[in-house]
This record gives sequence, C-alpha cells and structure tokens, in this order.
Amino acid sequence: MSKTFKNLLGLVFLALFGFGMYQGSESDARRDAFNAFIGAVNPHITASDALVDRNANLSKDHPDQSQEFFLAELTAIVAESRSILDQFKSIATDDAEIVAMRDQLTPYFASRHEYYEALLAMTRYEGETEDPEYQVFVNKANDAVAAGKVAQEQFIALRTDYLSKYNLELKGE
Repeated sequence: MSKTFKNLLGLVFLALFGFGMYQGSESDARRDAFNAFIGAVNPHITASDALVDRNANLSKDHPDQSQEFFLAELTAIVAESRSILDQFKSIATDDAEIVAMRDQLTPYFASRHEYYEALLAMTRYEGETEDPEYQVFVNKANDAVAAGKVAQEQFIALRTDYLSKYNLELKGE
C-alpha cells in the first residue's frame, strides 16, 4: 500500500470516527436537554394531577359542606392552577424541538385551568342548571377537557418523534 493511500485511508477513518463522535455528543446533548426539560415539567404535571384529584374528591370528601366552602376550595384550585400554568410557561430551553413540545403542553395545562374556571363559574351560578346561561359553563368545561386530551396526544406524538429521531429512550414508561 502506498504511503499516500494509507494517509488517505487514515484521514477517511478519522473523518468517519470524528463524525461518529459528533453524532454521539449531539445525541448526548439532545438527551441531556430532553431530560432537563422533562425534569422541569414533571413537578408541574404532578402538581396539576394533584389538583385534578383534589377537585374530583371535593364532593366525596366534604358531602355536607356549604356552597361557600366549595367556592373557596374552587377559588383556591383556580389560583393554584394559574400558578402552575404560569410557572410551566417560564421553563426555558434552547432546543427548538423541545420548545415545540413545551408549546404543545401549554394548551394541556391551560385547558385544565379553563376547566376549573368553568367549574367555579358553575358553582357561583345561582340559576337553574337547565338555563342556557348555565349550559355555557358546562360547554366550556367539556371543551376544555377535549382540548386537553388533544394537546396531550399531540405532545406524546412530538415526544415520540423526538425520541425516535435522536435514538433516545424514555425511562420509566
């Protein structure tokens, strides 16, 4: 083998190995960015899920309470939900694909907040539940639930694409 050919072969090997190292470091950076994002999101999801449970058990846990009690509890839930939404929106990332995932989760948290606002409005309403005005609140609550499901499905699709594209795995699922 000529010396020139060996040098060329060595350069090709170095170029390929260097590209592989770059790909690995890019994948590591992507994994680290994704893990940081998920780590930042998880407390908000946990807090939001706790509000869902708290709201769902409100009537069961306190069957004989007054309307004022439920108004106070729902007002607190709405305030906590707003705080979760605002804190979630402040999660920073430089990765455009992770920004897209964050932007897709925003309607998920927003829809939960809108649902609680609709429940609060229904609780405050003093007319009959058959009144068209009351049904507006019911429709808002139902629309919020549907929007949340769509946003969650779209987030899962974006997350799956991201994980697949960068050959990453989601731990714990």
